[in-house]
Amino acid sequence: MVSITSAEYLFVVTHRGSHHELHSVESYKATFSHAQAMVNQTSSNTANAPITVLPVEILTHIFQLALADQPCPFQTEYHWNDEDNPVQLPKYPDTIAQVCSRWRRIAVACPSLWSHIDIVLSCPLSIGFHDRAKVHVTRAQPLPIDIYIIDPGIYREAKKSNNNSSFELDFPGAGPPDERKVWNELMRKNNPENFEFISPEVMPRIRTLGLRVHYQCHAIHSRALEHCLTNCLPGGLRELNINVPYGRYFTPIFLQPEAYSGPHGRNRTWPWLALSERQLEYAWASVVTLHLKGVYPFWNSAAYHGLTELRLPEGHRISDSELVRFLGSSPQLRTICCNFRIRETYHNNTVFSPIALKELEVIDLMNMSDSSVETFLRWLNPGSKPLQLSLCCNPISVVLKDFVSRSNVREIRVRPPLWEDKILPLAWFYLPLQLRILGVDGWGVNPVDDWGPSPMTPQHDQPVETQSPLDLDALYMLSCYFEDFSSFEEFVKKCAPQRLILWDCEISHSNTKSRIDLPLLRSAAGGDFSQLCPSVECLTSSDSKPLPDWERYPPM
Repeated sequence: MVSITSAEYLFVVTHRGSHHELHSVESYKATFSHAQAMVNQTSSNTANAPITVLPVEILTHIFQLALADQPCPFQTEYHWNDEDNPVQLPKYPDTIAQVCSRWRRIAVACPSLWSHIDIVLSCPLSIGFHDRAKVHVTRAQPLPIDIYIIDPGIYREAKKSNNNSSFELDFPGAGPPDERKVWNELMRKNNPENFEFISPEVMPRIRTLGLRVHYQCHAIHSRALEHCLTNCLPGGLRELNINVPYGRYFTPIFLQPEAYSGPHGRNRTWPWLALSERQLEYAWASVVTLHLKGVYPFWNSAAYHGLTELRLPEGHRISDSELVRFLGSSPQLRTICCNFRIRETYHNNTVFSPIALKELEVIDLMNMSDSSVETFLRWLNPGSKPLQLSLCCNPISVVLKDFVSRSNVREIRVRPPLWEDKILPLAWFYLPLQLRILGVDGWGVNPVDDWGPSPMTPQHDQPVETQSPLDLDALYMLSCYFEDFSSFEEFVKKCAPQRLILWDCEISHSNTKSRIDLPLLRSAAGGDFSQLCPSVECLTSSDSKPLPDWERYPPM
């Protein structure tokens, strides 16, 4: 047996360990070299990936589909930065251009990918959005651009300076001084000091300009509008969409030019604009689609001339002479969605001719009072195009009968007038024979009495005109209430629809209030209601409304 010293033993052990480590290093090196070779091979053969071999035209179309599929921040109804409604900021086309060099070349060379410009204000990324807009403006050339400026209202809350509690900011001047100061500081820090994403060297054609503020107006919003309106080329701006939480009850707030000192008063805060009246009129004279809520050009502005679509849903006062003036200046109007409190200035014996609007297709007066509806309809003379009419009204209105008799109304959507003690029976409605679709919402439900059931009691001294039976394609009834099956049956027989769709409707049956469903209808009709309507669908409040574009309450 051979003995070794401790030093010799230590040397042998160390040598064996080092040899093992060297072997491991060689193994790792071989593995790393193989991985590196695979990466190099993949990188040098990216054209072999299925999507990269697609023609440029197809890949561009895929990019456009991805862009169209992402949510538009401007269309988001409630845009708070919280867990329930997080602010969704646009990702495309920016991320597409960062995937690889080929995708970047294709994306940058496609102007249509960059012509939609979202600028999100009052958030930590606002200055970045401003710089991003510069890039979009350049890459969108020579196409016209659509600019959407959104303030999601992230900073609607500010902490008090003396403790950790927070409270919601109110309108200017309504809260403690430090609250307003903190909010202003947040707005200053998180927004560009000046807007300059449109340069004189580029001067794109601005086709659409939108401003939507979800919480509170600020001078930053004026500066954003000023920058865009200043850079509008002659005849370029086609759509103007402003939706801001500003205004007085029934009294419109007007956008004021720099040197304005007229009868509406002067205000150098929002909505004052550092532009001359000539500049403003020059910018929006070419607008054909006008959506406004919160602030408005003056009623005599060129902004209301030559329109094809007009949406003013707020409910402000306007005189009948002002209304006639700007409706008459837009003979090509196709869509009117308005909510006015019309002040009549013409005398009853005034002779007038209704305004000819031969292209009219949609009239939405759903949130207008029935008296203003009658005044409004009296002034209109639509053409022969099929017309959709939405309104709150009295079913035996002489003005309504006159209007539907001289127009081609094919679809009516109706709600009962607000604050009526008694709601007249639906069977009393004068409905034109050419009508194809009828939607009725909330009939038999009285808003005065906590929206509880209100009987539709006939007034026997009121003459009811006999009509020939209709032949509707569809009858929609939403949240309606009937005292008995006979009143329900009478109205359905009058309409004679091919399809009957009931959503969250109730009826008094066997001395109890019951939800209308198919078993109840079979029971009330004696087992067979096919003669009443060939196709019946009963939906509950948990189901989606059958008319998704018809909101029950006015937009806020």
